Amino acid sequence: MDFYETIGELIDSGREDDHWDFKQQYHTNKAELIHDIICMANNRSGKDGYIIFGVKDEPKGEICGVENDVNRRTQQQIIDLIQSPKLKWAFGVYPAVELRTMRAGKHEIDVLIIKSSFDVPYYLTEDYSYRLEGGSPRIVRANYIYTRVRDTNTPMDRCATPYQVESLWKHRFGLDLTPLEQMRQKLRSREEWNSYVDDDTGDEVYYNRFSPEYTIRERKIEDPSHNPFYSYAQCNESTGFYTLSLLYRSTVLAKMEMVALDSGRYCTPSPDISFVHSPENHVIAKYQYRYFLQDSLEYDVQQFLYDPEDSEEVYAKRNFDDVVLYFKSKRDEECFLADLERRPERLDDYLKQEEEPPVYTGDENLNKKYAKMIQVSRALKRFQKDWEKRYGY
Repeated sequence: MDFYETIGELIDSGREDDHWDFKQQYHTNKAELIHDIICMANNRSGKDGYIIFGVKDEPKGEICGVENDVNRRTQQQIIDLIQSPKLKWAFGVYPAVELRTMRAGKHEIDVLIIKSSFDVPYYLTEDYSYRLEGGSPRIVRANYIYTRVRDTNTPMDRCATPYQVESLWKHRFGLDLTPLEQMRQKLRSREEWNSYVDDDTGDEVYYNRFSPEYTIRERKIEDPSHNPFYSYAQCNESTGFYTLSLLYRSTVLAKMEMVALDSGRYCTPSPDISFVHSPENHVIAKYQYRYFLQDSLEYDVQQFLYDPEDSEEVYAKRNFDDVVLYFKSKRDEECFLADLERRPERLDDYLKQEEEPPVYTGDENLNKKYAKMIQVSRALKRFQKDWEKRYGY
């Protein structure tokens, strides 16, 4: 689901909850804005938070817009406020935010996105006070930890309950995650891992230096009868195959097939496969493509193994990516496929821009099949690029 669909569904729900809040207009008091940002940054759902400006609290979900709001702010103004020297953030770490504008009928809505992070809880180490002319000062208290429970923020003059504070610290250290979720988090810090070769099995083994109970084990398997088509997009079609197991202690959390392309210069999980059918025939596929989802475990493993400092590996990955598609989520892949299947003939113009490359497998029929698959994959990459521009991905 893309951003605009997500926000539309939240507004249509007619209610607020842990990670979204409606505001009829922008804050007039800067301290109140900072308090709301902190509460949303410390929401306990672990999701991005949304402060949606231009939507009424009562009745909830009624759109009024911010196009005439005299207190309307830009993204840079909000970032400048968060980074102001007057705000003393604990550990010098503050929430990351992004402001987006979307149209809803005749109105404009601004959505302040407060990015999810493991840096919670966010709080100040000195009071931050702001007073409007003729009014009383509003104060974000030093060392008070604010959060949000369902549709209610912690009041400015109170601290979150001990249980709520504890849950935020647990999230900071990953203690509220399953072993597989913790493994995925650790994979994103490649510098924390070392490796060695197991003398007994010959397996390549990676272990996390700070949590050595998390390990990765690579084991070579017997090669299949022939290489996949994307092997022939490489300078050298020589391809190896192995299994990769992710373990917590002795428990296998996940296992996947891996390919070592271009004589081992580039290693990656095997990509998923999808088939394109014409509207007239939903049984026989017209085309097929290979792809990765960027929110998947396989993508995390691919990024973990990739060394951008190795020029030969960079070149091999570029050749691989030339025939493999990447999507942010399964929803994006499904939307892409559905749009393509409505009129698959649109791909014809892109196919004309790509020639069938020479492929030598030792089997004439396989040569033709793989050459066509490479041509289609490259055309699909071009089509996907234009498709993403057209729909704002």
